[in-house]
Amino acid sequence: MSKHTIIAFAVLSALFFVSIKNVLADGSADAKEDGKTEEKQDKKPEKLLNLTLDELVVVGTRDEQKLESLSGTASVIPARDVEAAYAVSAEELIDTVPGVSVQGSGQYGDKIILSMRGLQGLYGAQRVLVLVDGRPANEEYLGDFDFRMVPVEAIERVEISKGPASALYGGLAIGGVINIVTKDPLKEKKGTFTASLGSHNTRNYTATFSSGGKSLAALVTGGGFATDGYLKNSDLTNRDWESGRFFSKIVKKLANGSEMAFSAGTTYGTSHEEDFKLNQVKEFQYLRLKKSFSDRQKLIVRIFRNGNYNEYAWKFGMDARYHQYTAGAQAQFEHKFAEKNTLTAGVEGKTQKANVGELTGHIEEQITESAVYAQEKLGAGKFEFTIGARIDNNDEFGSQVSPRAGITFKPADGTVLRMAGGKAYRPPTISDLYLPPTTFMGMIFKGNPDLEPETLWSGELGVRKKLKVAGKQVSVDAAVFRSRGEDFWDYMVVNFVPLTLQPLNVNVVEISGSELEIAILMSRAVKLTLGYTYTNARYAKYEPDPTIEHNHVEEIPQHWGSANLAYRSKEGHTAGIELKAVGDRFADAANTKATKLHGYWTIAVVGKAKISESTYWFGRVDNLTDEKYRSGMGQIQPGRTFSIGFGLDL
Repeated sequence: MSKHTIIAFAVLSALFFVSIKNVLADGSADAKEDGKTEEKQDKKPEKLLNLTLDELVVVGTRDEQKLESLSGTASVIPARDVEAAYAVSAEELIDTVPGVSVQGSGQYGDKIILSMRGLQGLYGAQRVLVLVDGRPANEEYLGDFDFRMVPVEAIERVEISKGPASALYGGLAIGGVINIVTKDPLKEKKGTFTASLGSHNTRNYTATFSSGGKSLAALVTGGGFATDGYLKNSDLTNRDWESGRFFSKIVKKLANGSEMAFSAGTTYGTSHEEDFKLNQVKEFQYLRLKKSFSDRQKLIVRIFRNGNYNEYAWKFGMDARYHQYTAGAQAQFEHKFAEKNTLTAGVEGKTQKANVGELTGHIEEQITESAVYAQEKLGAGKFEFTIGARIDNNDEFGSQVSPRAGITFKPADGTVLRMAGGKAYRPPTISDLYLPPTTFMGMIFKGNPDLEPETLWSGELGVRKKLKVAGKQVSVDAAVFRSRGEDFWDYMVVNFVPLTLQPLNVNVVEISGSELEIAILMSRAVKLTLGYTYTNARYAKYEPDPTIEHNHVEEIPQHWGSANLAYRSKEGHTAGIELKAVGDRFADAANTKATKLHGYWTIAVVGKAKISESTYWFGRVDNLTDEKYRSGMGQIQPGRTFSIGFGLDL
């Protein structure tokens, strides 16, 4: 064990000693607090942690409501958990959410593969729609999203809607939606600076300033990250990663409760890979206007532009470029006819462009999309009904209609039974349609202009319940689901000389599963969260090879579990233990034993110790037991890693 790792363990052990001491004190305080009146509790709130079912979310219905009242399944990572995680990249925040599978190379600079509800992420996050403050953020060419390019220090919370959501959000939401919500500068006036060092010569520093204010405020954050990486290329150079980020947001309160927000940001990254050097720049501009006409009517207008620029300098002397752009606008109107009767309707339009210069060809293509959608929520006694539909029109493949309906029933306080179902789709991306002939491992891959959208029908049943067990507050969220997807595509051999592969709509998949999330407030300062996911994803039809039918879909584990113990003190100390366990899964459609990936489990420990009112130390150890495992067919994941840092509140 290295000297730096021993120091990390010592720091974190001290944090947990402080945690245990304060937990005992909090238990006594709870007993005294229970005898106080509700009025006195309101004057001095001391609940440092709460059950996430109480959180307000937008992602499930496109209008703000409590998580517990949604007809579908969703999870929230609240602000206190984001701040205490000390994550380098945003995907680390969702790594232990039930129903979500994150597969990474373990190498900073490589994108992760994100799967949800048994739907493969393919080579990124192509079957999940990612929003940032409601702005569509998936890339144009591959339909992917790079979580490293969202500054973690700007994130307020993360909302995750599981299951098909095309009825509200259109294509790419076939597996679900992740909405990353950034901080509201109106709520807080604060400045922070953090710097940390870690394994593999990793350095990370950030600076954030929020101005606060009643009607006008700004948030500015920036920072840099660099690491040598834990792998070396064959020429003995480091497979490194260096990045910088800048994010800004201005919010202005207008008359009649209206609000205007403008945000913009840019990030860059560079790395030295086995065969090339990568330089990438991503930037965006986003204007959002909320106009309240009355207590019952609200209009939200969004105008945005995304830009992605990737440059590859190949070691054998040639270059490749991927320049991508999106420009779009949305308008959504909400009218509340009565307390339990709300209509939400909207229109959207966007244009995606890609200018790609590969080693073997060049493409410059554009896809234009437009959509209209409507959703009605109607309450009747203990029931609430939600019904909606969306029509998307794409100039490449025509129209898609995505309906959805849901019901919630509240038989008693703290108990919600729910049922939902609908249709979703995933459109072919510019790469799927127009990839120029590209050689990889002796094979030629090319796009298919005749590719059709993938479609999915899915339904779920669930229950949410808040209760008390042995005097502790407990929340339970459980769901079972079943889906059938048709016209799923895979690369198939279309020519043998030379060996050429092309995406074809040849697969039908059937998926069933269950999800369970339990949160227990052990005290006002300690919360235990448990998660379990069972997923049975199989090929119901595989046209090129019928022997594959009924096989498991590759890269999807059947069993997955997590446990998270979090501590927050009134003085500002924090500590946490995160356990993740992933079962066996196959790495190919044929389910061959030679490529089977074995299950693994990992433990992470994180903590913060306040030095003074404005200064603190923090640390994190990942893969505490130094587990040797693969999350995908790539290299073995890094062993035990750590980081230790210093923070200053200005």
